[in-house]
Amino acid sequence: MNEEVFEAGRNRMVDLLSRCRVVRDQQTTLLYAHRIPRDHPQLIGRGKSSLVFELPPIDFDGERYHLAGKGFKYCETSIYKGVPEDELHLVGCKVGFGDDWGLEENIYWLRQMNLKWLDEMDLGVDIPEARQYDQNFLGRQVGEVKHTNFTIMPDLREGGCYRVEEAEDSLFDRLSNGRDLRRVRDFTCRRILSESERLGLTILPDETHGDDEEVLPALEHMFLVQYRDWGEKSSLGDLNHLLISRKRQMGVKPDYLE
Repeated sequence: MNEEVFEAGRNRMVDLLSRCRVVRDQQTTLLYAHRIPRDHPQLIGRGKSSLVFELPPIDFDGERYHLAGKGFKYCETSIYKGVPEDELHLVGCKVGFGDDWGLEENIYWLRQMNLKWLDEMDLGVDIPEARQYDQNFLGRQVGEVKHTNFTIMPDLREGGCYRVEEAEDSLFDRLSNGRDLRRVRDFTCRRILSESERLGLTILPDETHGDDEEVLPALEHMFLVQYRDWGEKSSLGDLNHLLISRKRQMGVKPDYLE
């Protein structure tokens, strides 16, 4: 996808967050999150640690692109009493990454692995492009700044053509092709583990999706399923909660990403 499309998506996400008031931590009185109404019209998904927003479509070079913006770490009243019941507070921090190139590194290494399975059946997983950005948002008092990270990625619903859910056994049981999709997920996880060992990579999940000793839950959580009445497919569309990396100096962009 053209970088200009991603930049347009970034601007749309900045506009969305700019219209959501920045709120304070009750104990420290510091700016810590964006106030997101639970019924926000562009809020289309909630994960364990993320909020996903539909962004206005982008027309570029004769094509229409549907993008989504994702922010990480949110609080709600059940876990933080400073949040009203009708709100979610989006912290917008990094998840699973050691520095600014974690998402780019994940995509790079996954594309170095042969993740296609049974080509004659066209079974495998897509690895959509995505970009991580950051932005400063001003508070109401002079000098106050809220630093927020977010990710821009394709909206896998593709303008309403598909429904999208996490790849879980309950979904596989409902779909006509669910058995094959489950086999693709399991095969792909095994291939990522074996290829990571071959390439000298480590897989580091964030604290909400596993640990260094048991990375399989984090790998399984990457999978999203796009489905409609006449077909389904899998995508590695949730790549922000772990880091697939070769040992390197954090804070310095790896040579292979240049």
